[in-house]
Amino acid sequence: MDYRIEKKDAFRIIAKKRLFSCDREISKKVIPEFWQKGRKDGTIPALCKYIKKGNVFGDSVIGACFECDATDRDFPYTIGAAYDGGVVDNGMTVLAVPAHT
Repeated sequence: MDYRIEKKDAFRIIAKKRLFSCDREISKKVIPEFWQKGRKDGTIPALCKYIKKGNVFGDSVIGACFECDATDRDFPYTIGAAYDGGVVDNGMTVLAVPAHT
């Protein structure tokens, strides 16, 4: 496996956020369904309009987990894109990711 450690500046994402069970078997089924629903209900095309050249994720819509630890029963999962300002569509939230290594 090739790997590297990088330093990243703080950034923001705009995303559709939902809680999922930490039960791995359930998550393996419902997270793909969340993506399928996002394709059908217009979430993913809506996120694509926020993608700007040179952002932290390139030309991608991403999946990300936030604020989760070993004692949680549920975890927040998002489908999102880098955000650099503008009107926030209904049902979307803007999340700040601090600088990190």
